[in-house]
Amino acid sequence: MKRFISTLLLAVACLLLHAATADSLLADGVSRALADMRKAAYHDVRYDLRFVLTADPQADIAAEETVRLRLDAPTDIVLDWRERPTLIESISIGGRPAAWHYTHEHIVIDKAGVQTGENAVTLRFTAGNQSLNRREGYLYTLFVPDRARTVFPCFDQPNLKASFRLTLDMPAAWQAVSNTYA
Repeated sequence: MKRFISTLLLAVACLLLHAATADSLLADGVSRALADMRKAAYHDVRYDLRFVLTADPQADIAAEETVRLRLDAPTDIVLDWRERPTLIESISIGGRPAAWHYTHEHIVIDKAGVQTGENAVTLRFTAGNQSLNRREGYLYTLFVPDRARTVFPCFDQPNLKASFRLTLDMPAAWQAVSNTYA
């Protein structure tokens, strides 16, 4: 019976998202309703991240990412971003500019530009600094829960697994270590 009720609640959350905009599920942080909706609607999530690092610990970090995901039906794509929306330079889907807005620490990409099946969302932005430990000659981060979204837009929830490809443009004297695939 508990399993039936949980499945029913998840189905209702998905129906609500398809009936209205994702904004109705949004508050600061990642609500259980938002996490459940994304877990049910977003599949095969992959991130391709690129950061341009300089030796100057005060310099902005230019960044680009492509988030690939599969959808069973067109729906708003909601990325977590606990930074200023002015750091977002552009967002496109499949190479076409995407309609989007920012609310409650989330980038909401309008479902009008989304398709059933594979979608590739490309963002150009300035990386956030909240979770970066920057000193002269090095930079590191530890993305403890709820911190990745302070550096790059993502789905920052533990039950939505994804693969990452990381590219770093950095000073020649630096070495990079990461737990992503090559």
